[in-house]
Amino acid sequence: MPESLPAWGDREIHRFTVRLALFKRRGLDAERAERLADRLAARDQLRDDRRCCAECGHVQPARGNYDAGCFSARQGWLGPGVDKRLIPIPDLLQRCPQFVPWKP
Repeated sequence: MPESLPAWGDREIHRFTVRLALFKRRGLDAERAERLADRLAARDQLRDDRRCCAECGHVQPARGNYDAGCFSARQGWLGPGVDKRLIPIPDLLQRCPQFVPWKP
């Protein structure tokens, strides 16, 4: 990563705050959520096109006896050989063909 990135403006601060709240709602502890939101802010400034499951609209929260999972995997959209019970890795940056941005 470069030594220094440009200072954040209002837009970057707002995006960080929204991401932080989302990641906490999705079960990340405060410290991990903050580290991830900060990492994604740097990713955006570097124009890195990788995404993480924590910011994807296909991630489904755990409810009752139903474990958290990836809707795309459950539908078989990730292709043959991908387990339909795929458990998302919240902070792994990757290129997923089924990524859709989470919308508030």
